[in-house]
This record gives sequence, structure tokens and C-alpha cells, in this order.
Amino acid sequence: FRHPARELRRLIAAIENARGGNVDNQDMDAIPEEDYTMIREDEGEGSDVPLYEMAVLPEEIATKDLHQHPADKLRSWLEMVVRVESPVHVEEVTRRILDAADVSRVGNRIREVLKQAIADAVGSDSVVVKEEFLWDATMDTPLVRSRMNLPSASRKMTYIAPEELQVVIEKVVGDAIAITMTAAIPIIAKTLGFARVTEDLRADLQEAVEKALADGVIYQDDEWLKIK
Repeated sequence: FRHPARELRRLIAAIENARGGNVDNQDMDAIPEEDYTMIREDEGEGSDVPLYEMAVLPEEIATKDLHQHPADKLRSWLEMVVRVESPVHVEEVTRRILDAADVSRVGNRIREVLKQAIADAVGSDSVVVKEEFLWDATMDTPLVRSRMNLPSASRKMTYIAPEELQVVIEKVVGDAIAITMTAAIPIIAKTLGFARVTEDLRADLQEAVEKALADGVIYQDDEWLKIK
């Protein structure tokens, strides 16, 4: 990556030698340097990842207290958030509904109302609960999403489903073909939308990569991470 044109010449020579052929040095010298440029990591990596889409709920939700809305209305609004943001953490679903309802504090009554809305959505087979995350029942594989557009309160590792994190790790390793753990972590962080890799974030991502290795999502060849 540092000297792509020079290394391309070496690669061509190695291929031709393996085939028993000869390479004309003049042909190799004719390869223009400017045809092989390196994209800076801080500009190229993660730029193809779509931004996280936040659900927008109707203004009707703010017209009265949450517990005064019919149960089917509350269920439909919860389903709307899950449909747009799946897989989404329960706390994030709560935040979307409370923000739309212009409620600043979560009391026991509101938590019970939302808990019942989740139960109703699960009962109607539109939502699936996996640990602390709500999934749209039609979703099998999570999308790769950058959270750089989210408010800081929503940019937390705990709000990223393990399955989504593994998809991101698989993408980063697959795009790189082979990459070390040290090099992969900042790219994974940037793909997820984290601008800075703190020690805590590094530790969390390393643990996630190790889990991906244990689960067979990726494998390790000497120091290199690869996909099968």
C-alpha cells in the first residue's frame, strides 16, 4: 500500500517466474505510477457505510399522556421504531417514544406501558426480543450502519446488537482480505461511527473480534484476520 506501483511490478515478476515465463522490464516500467494511488484510511474507510436512520413518530403521540393512548396505538408506534432501526436496544426505543411524546422522565407507569407495548408487538409476531434488543420479525441479517449522526447519548457500544457488530467485523476483515487485530479495530470503530478509539472502546472491540473468531465468523492465520 505504501509503494503500489513498485509492488505491482514485483507481483508481475513473481507470477511470470512461477509460470516459467519472462517479463520485459520495459513493459513493467511502462506501468504509470499515477494509475495506482493509495486512499488515506481516514478518508476512505467506512465512507460507503450508510448513516443510522432514526424513526420519526407522528405528532399525535404528543397530544396526550402515553398511558392515555390506546394499546394498539402504542404497539404500532413501537413497531414503527423497530421496523426502521432493527435491531435496536430497548432503551433506544424508549428514548424515541419519549422524545416524540415530549416526556423528559421515565416513571414506573411509563415503563409498564412500554413493557406492555413490547409484549403486544411480540404477541402479534411483528417484533422479536433477543436479550436487550428488539428485532423486526422479518430481519435475518442486520445492516451495517454508521452512528456518527446520532446524539452522543445514543453512540454507545451497549446499544449495538452483538449480531450487528459481528456483521461489521466480517465486512471490515473481508474488505481488507487480511488484516491484523491492531489495524482492524480503528477501522471497525470508524465503520460504526466512532470518531475516537478510547481504551474502553478498544477493549470492547477487541473482545468482539475475539468472539467473532470463537464463533467462526472470521479466522486467524498467524497474525492475520481473514474470512472463510
